[in-house]
Amino acid sequence: MINSEMKDILQKKYGFLRLFLWTLREGFGRCPFHFLVFLLIDITNCLLAFSITYFTTEFFRVVEENDSYSGQVVLALGVLCAVIILQHATNGIGHSVIPALKLKLDREALVKLERKSRDVPAEWFEHREFLDFLEKAYKGTGYCFALLIPMLRFLFKYGPYCVLMGLYLKRYDPVLALCVVLIFIPAFASMVIRPDLIFELEDHAAPARRMDAYLKKCVGGPEYFKETRTLGISGYFKSKFLENVKLLNGYIWKAQKKIKLVELMTTLFSVFGYGGVMVLLVVSLLRGRITTALYASVFSSITLMYAMCDDAAYHFLSPFDGVAVVNSFVALIKGKLPEWKDRPVDFSKPIVAEDITFSYPGADKLALDHVSFRVRAGETIAIVGNNGSGKTTLSKILLGIYTPKSGSVKIGDVDIGEISSKSVGVGMSAVFQNFLKYKMSVEDNIRISDPGRQDRAALENCAAQFDMDFEAGQFAEGRDTILSREFGGTELSGGQWQKIAIMRGMYRDRKVMVLDEPTSAIDPLEETRLYQKFAEMAEGRTAFIVTHRIGLTKIANRIMVMDRGRLVQTGTYEELEKEEGMFREMLQAQKKWYMQGKNTTALS
Repeated sequence: MINSEMKDILQKKYGFLRLFLWTLREGFGRCPFHFLVFLLIDITNCLLAFSITYFTTEFFRVVEENDSYSGQVVLALGVLCAVIILQHATNGIGHSVIPALKLKLDREALVKLERKSRDVPAEWFEHREFLDFLEKAYKGTGYCFALLIPMLRFLFKYGPYCVLMGLYLKRYDPVLALCVVLIFIPAFASMVIRPDLIFELEDHAAPARRMDAYLKKCVGGPEYFKETRTLGISGYFKSKFLENVKLLNGYIWKAQKKIKLVELMTTLFSVFGYGGVMVLLVVSLLRGRITTALYASVFSSITLMYAMCDDAAYHFLSPFDGVAVVNSFVALIKGKLPEWKDRPVDFSKPIVAEDITFSYPGADKLALDHVSFRVRAGETIAIVGNNGSGKTTLSKILLGIYTPKSGSVKIGDVDIGEISSKSVGVGMSAVFQNFLKYKMSVEDNIRISDPGRQDRAALENCAAQFDMDFEAGQFAEGRDTILSREFGGTELSGGQWQKIAIMRGMYRDRKVMVLDEPTSAIDPLEETRLYQKFAEMAEGRTAFIVTHRIGLTKIANRIMVMDRGRLVQTGTYEELEKEEGMFREMLQAQKKWYMQGKNTTALS
């Protein structure tokens, strides 16, 4: 179920003017100097474009009045050439300033979105609607400054130029001044109509684009190629990819047909306006209202104005396709998120869960169903249960990643559901089953869990505890060896990576530690040894071990047994071994499996 805060953000729609003013304020605040240079260039280009018209008229007038190469002709030509050269120079400066400004502002927008995303509740990422919205928001970071260009160009270049030309022509024929305005009306019409069409396109295209990115990885991603080639399913993913491309292109084509129809109509209107101005210009010339010199200069100026209109429609209006994604970006940045307080937590206190429930979006049952327990400080707890029993969900609740739908988890007298994730995370460490393999050096892969900690002895101790010798074998550059062949380093086995992940969690020396089944690629004997090492290193800390292997729970002080989201048993290994219930059933099933494996080995 979508909560009210998320719903408000997802459904928020801003008008173009509000988006323009917000992005302008943010952009100018970040890069005031570059913005001023950009605006100065546009204003200068506007004045120079008008000056070219004025000095062209003066040049032709001087030529008409002089029959030879007089000083006046040379002077008029020199002034005209100087203005033209100056216009080319300012254009060249603009071509270097604008891309640099766009790159800087795009990066600033991306950083702002990343910071905001860190405060988004983790549960929101379980909603498809929010993931589609977030995809649009990330795309919007590349359009923020691009969205400013059309309006700034109209406000500081095209618009003033149109006004100056209108006032200039009004001196000779008021009708000409009115017709000049008609040339720019179509561009404004496109600006008004396009955003609504693009909003509709983005609502349909966002999920298709997410699927497009995923299927690209399935077809050619290095992490997928072993399985896709071995099973011969690359062709299947290719066909799915092409189907999705066809679907995405269908959405784009449907929207583009409407957009191109609007552009066709506005272009025809602009052409008629241009033609009308040319006719009126000729009529004014024949009736003697304007001179031949003025006709020649105005003719070239009107052509320039039409080129500006065409330029706006086909080069500067294209960023308006980003209105919908910029709307998503701004809606998330300005959106109100659930508020949590930063509050100090005494992690040496007991952890008490009281009647907590939790469910995932679209699920027809609770992932956690009224779970209550108390864990003493310094206790090691094993959490066991079948797949889907709620073990991992419970670990994420304990870590403050998810917030219970009801009930509470308290550490001491602090409800961790009411404080920020930063306040919770400062005293916790965890290793997950689906840990990440960072393509960085060995040392960075371990120290990343606590970057501010410069403790070489602790790193050495972790390596010794888990029998990892980083100065020999495949580690050609010692701790600086990059763990990825993609970047000229080495690649580890699954078991080695799992040791690195556990070392990463242990290096983050915290009062509460969670180990969520990160040892699936390690053989049972080595796994037992690693868990024993974990138990030794966790001594004096509150530790949770999530595992499906019942034999490993002997290292725990107590065991919590989960089934279908409920806590069904609690006790020591010896107690639960004798007690009728799920723990004993799981223990017997695993003993039977191991005995069958032993007998099969003996028979072979």
